[in-house]
Amino acid sequence: MKKIHAFLWGSVFIAFGPFLVLDLQAAPVNNQAEAISAGSSYRDNPYVIGPQNMLQIKIFGEAGINQLYRVDDDGYIKHALAGRIKIGDLTVEEAEKVIERSLDGDYIINPQVTIFVMEYSRFSIIGEVRRPGNYELSGRFSVIRAVSLAGGFTPIANQRGIQIIRKNADGSEVKLSVDATRIMGGDLSAEVDLQADDMVVVPKSFF
Repeated sequence: MKKIHAFLWGSVFIAFGPFLVLDLQAAPVNNQAEAISAGSSYRDNPYVIGPQNMLQIKIFGEAGINQLYRVDDDGYIKHALAGRIKIGDLTVEEAEKVIERSLDGDYIINPQVTIFVMEYSRFSIIGEVRRPGNYELSGRFSVIRAVSLAGGFTPIANQRGIQIIRKNADGSEVKLSVDATRIMGGDLSAEVDLQADDMVVVPKSFF
């Protein structure tokens, strides 16, 4: 009977052994992704409005006024009452206050404005992550949070050499370097918030 059991276990190992080994290799990366996710709340910041966000702007008692606005590439909306207002790079709460000040007196007495983000900005992440692609910036996004959303690093990722490619308003590009090992080690000063249309590049490690 023992020989039969031994034979059966040996057959199982031969059939499934390669998958078990692969799973063990993947396990540290999965744990790493969990660690990244836990560290992604390095500070509790509100959402910052960016280009191409679709906003629903409600004014208490003024249901008849147009409520949907698309933020242009310069950070402006053209409000039905207040005209062209710059709210890009502001938090939702700050934008609400700006619109309230623009409306107060001339249009509405003591306006109460509420903003809902209907469509968010996006960023992309490529290279040595498990799920490269385009993602929504649904809140302030750190690089570590972006990597976590993309499934974590692959085993050959160069975690010290992450690059953020960012476009300026004049069309030029700037590259920011991020060392994820410093951040995961507790140095939050090394963290960088992503902006609309950023591209995160995780290179391959050659060592």
